[in-house]
Amino acid sequence: MPKYPEGERQSYADGSVSIYAVIAKDGVPQQFQIVSGSTPGFDKASLDAVQLWRYEPARCDYAPVDVEAVLTVNYSLTP
Repeated sequence: MPKYPEGERQSYADGSVSIYAVIAKDGVPQQFQIVSGSTPGFDKASLDAVQLWRYEPARCDYAPVDVEAVLTVNYSLTP
């Protein structure tokens, strides 16, 4: 889970960050680019988090393949 930035927590800010990434054949995301950002704090926390995420590799005819994806991280202090 991404860490909620302290500045945004103190100001009760909510937001979403969408990040383009390529999920490689080994399930590791790479080639990150923010598609839709929020605050600098949310953007950085999102990039830090998605770099650690791992996925089951996509497959085509049983062979692992790279796949493009947009990963979205949502921040909200209310449940």
